[in-house]
Amino acid sequence: LSMDVTKELEGMFDNDQEIIKKYSLGLISREEIIKNTENNKQTLGSIIKKYGFPTKIKTSQKAYKSATIVTLHCGDVNFMNSFLTEMRNQSEKDIDKADIGYLTDKINILKKLPQIYGTQYMKKDDKISFMPVEDIENIDKRRKELGMETWEEYKKKIS
Repeated sequence: LSMDVTKELEGMFDNDQEIIKKYSLGLISREEIIKNTENNKQTLGSIIKKYGFPTKIKTSQKAYKSATIVTLHCGDVNFMNSFLTEMRNQSEKDIDKADIGYLTDKINILKKLPQIYGTQYMKKDDKISFMPVEDIENIDKRRKELGMETWEEYKKKIS
């Protein structure tokens, strides 16, 4: 991808994180965060349509991560599913396999289904509670397949 497109994607990451920070501090409304997220999703959709999927090889690591984060935060299951399909069609060197787990779980939660990899949680009053997980006995086996740390390691990391 061109340097301009890479910089635009990287800027979307910074924008996404800044907006989330402002929202969590009560500086902007829920409507503002939704509008910003929708704008980022539309921009990303246009970039993918014009240039193809932004893999780590085609662009920078930050631009690739930005595309993934924008998708995770967009709340549009159809957009997320098409992005996930694209991810699954890439080679391991082009994506971070763990992102498949995060996106799969986020889609399942939005569809009111149990998550598969245990990535989705809520934090309230510094207390973390995980959304329901399917077949929890085999969660670490599934996480390992995507190169993810064990669920216990993940829980320690986010707490």
